[in-house]
Amino acid sequence: MNKMTMKKQSAYLYKFMLEDLENCRKKNLVFIAEVECCFHICERYWARLRNEVVHYVFEDEKEEIDFFKIIKPKFTSEVEYYSLLYHAELFKPVDGSSEIMNFWNRETKRFEKFVGANRKFYEYYKNGSTRKDKIFFTRSNNSLSNFPAASDDLEEKANSSHDWLIASLLALEKYTKYVKKRISDLVHRVK
Repeated sequence: MNKMTMKKQSAYLYKFMLEDLENCRKKNLVFIAEVECCFHICERYWARLRNEVVHYVFEDEKEEIDFFKIIKPKFTSEVEYYSLLYHAELFKPVDGSSEIMNFWNRETKRFEKFVGANRKFYEYYKNGSTRKDKIFFTRSNNSLSNFPAASDDLEEKANSSHDWLIASLLALEKYTKYVKKRISDLVHRVK
């Protein structure tokens, strides 16, 4: 990594990822094509960073914790967010206003289910706790058994045991805002 710290390298990549996402949005693509474009951009930038971190030796524990608690989830949450959007676009009803409204109302439950299933970690993270950071956000305590079965990011050196939870939380928070906007749009269209 040419003596560049992981923090600087990831900030550089994140900046360019956001620019590429904005450029994708400016293309005025059909929404599903825009979502696919954004997903591929995020996945490509995460793959690049993942390849860097696999060979990276962190300077100290704080740098490692910051990477897995703050930096990595910024990338992986975007991948997950666009996956959620894509899923919604594929499976939402195409007609019947009550069916569409029911679909979006069910989608708002994703966040509640996640928080319910991960209440202790959610509270830990939202309260800004740090006492378990060494356990949750370092490679040495990583166990791939903690990952959801659907995870396709099983490179051990690119994971900690809990970074995926932050990514899911951030993605679901963003997705929930999107879903609420869709519901609001439907309500205003009916009036």
